[in-house]
Amino acid sequence: MAAAYSHHPSYAPAPVSVPPQAQGPTPLSCPCCNTPASPAPGPQACARCTKRFVLSAGPVLDPNAAARVPPPHPGAGSIHLKWGELVLYKFANLDPVGITSGTLDPAIGMVPIDQTAVAFRDVVSIAAWRTIAWTKGIVGILVPAPIALLFFWGAIAARSSPIGALILALFGLLFSALAAYMIRGGFVIGNRHARVVGRYGAVTLRFEQDKRMWPELHRRSGLVAPPIP
Repeated sequence: MAAAYSHHPSYAPAPVSVPPQAQGPTPLSCPCCNTPASPAPGPQACARCTKRFVLSAGPVLDPNAAARVPPPHPGAGSIHLKWGELVLYKFANLDPVGITSGTLDPAIGMVPIDQTAVAFRDVVSIAAWRTIAWTKGIVGILVPAPIALLFFWGAIAARSSPIGALILALFGLLFSALAAYMIRGGFVIGNRHARVVGRYGAVTLRFEQDKRMWPELHRRSGLVAPPIP
């Protein structure tokens, strides 16, 4: 489904003062608790909830960014993301015009049932924060890690049969690598969230699945991507 990007008839690329939206997040605020915050070149901690985040002013507020927003080009390519939240799936699409995010149908998880789009020239602010992926990390500790220990124990017990011990040890290494991958993904990388507030709406997304999303979102908005906290 094609995204509908809203442009006010009196739209002008020059930066303007954007008041807090009647609905949705305040553009210059902590993305976790909506406490007012100022854009900064790197990570900062919220004065209220103490969570760390990054916040950048978009081309609507930054004239330098407005001058750097590239014109839409079909050859720019697209990035598509999909992730689960409780019983529903969410999606985010980055295309040559802007970014779209929404909810997919609960039956097959392919048809959007709601979506919001923000054009790159309409971006007021971009924020990001990280949360621990508890399920992934805990499953990594409880499932592949114990299995790896069992294989290693079996390899030690079967040391009288070198070939059998080697096979068990290889399986132990395989499950150890899987456990390390899941534990790192859960507690080190975690869930990486982004909030893009535009003139006429806001989108939220998770982007840890594709490393291209964060720098490309900023590049197409005329910005340089800050480090993720």
